[in-house]
Amino acid sequence: MAGTFARLETNLRRAACVLLVEIIGGLLLFFLLPLFGVERDWIVLFIWTINLPAAWFLARAAKQQGRNPWLHGLTSIPPLLALLNLLAMSAGSRSYGNKA
Repeated sequence: MAGTFARLETNLRRAACVLLVEIIGGLLLFFLLPLFGVERDWIVLFIWTINLPAAWFLARAAKQQGRNPWLHGLTSIPPLLALLNLLAMSAGSRSYGNKA
């Protein structure tokens, strides 16, 4: 998996790292917050807040690929769509996979 991240463009790699931290942090909060007596509603705020830098990096990556950065940035605000945009843009990335 680390090899896959290493082959991505800089902004896509940053977005992938942010999304990975978002997923791991969300899971940790899901299991740890009830132990401290805190409601799980705060997880949604954490995930959407952490997702904003990922949307920014995905918009910058879209601009580098010649795509519409506003479209990709705004559609990456919801976390699930950010993950789908990351997968779509990494498949179309020039530095991903075989270099021909």
